[in-house]
Amino acid sequence: MWSLSFLPLLLAFVSSAHSEVLLTQPEEETGIAGQYLRLTCKTSGFDLNAYTMYWYRRSPGNGLQWLVRYYTEDSKYFNTEFEKRVAAYKDLTNNMFTLDIRRLRISDHASYYCARPPPDYGTGNKLIFGEGTKLTVEPKRDSSEPSVYILPPYDSDTKNAACLATDYFPQNVSMVVAAGNKKQKQDKSKGLLSTN
Repeated sequence: MWSLSFLPLLLAFVSSAHSEVLLTQPEEETGIAGQYLRLTCKTSGFDLNAYTMYWYRRSPGNGLQWLVRYYTEDSKYFNTEFEKRVAAYKDLTNNMFTLDIRRLRISDHASYYCARPPPDYGTGNKLIFGEGTKLTVEPKRDSSEPSVYILPPYDSDTKNAACLATDYFPQNVSMVVAAGNKKQKQDKSKGLLSTN
């Protein structure tokens, strides 16, 4: 039988377990120079409407760079270097904080982080960051169909086969390899698939 003296401690533990702040971002995104891209940050464990949110980026060889500070449409601030090319929004229905980048540049290749302050935010308190999304920006060029090669098993005892696709653009394609009734799908192409 538990003593009632432990009840407040137990309730505090349960409450903290249910209120863990999570900022979930896709690991990678790919964009094309000159085009538009939206980065997303799924929030949970807090009321998105109640917090000021931030976007930062870190490009190769550079430190963390502030992009956006956003509370509401009437209270938002942008780094002047980017304010004509970026926009931020809170999608309260889906608990999503987004960053839109217009007219992508090769120099936008960087890791992008959403962040929010802790509940007791003040001088010296650190922001809570998401894991970050690595953005790759590819040069704009004409689309090209892939060259596809079937690579048979190397011997008769092996049932593995592979499919090789080369020389295609853009790089994000969906491929399906079928062998009999079995299918294997790869949504983000790495050029080589196998099935058994």
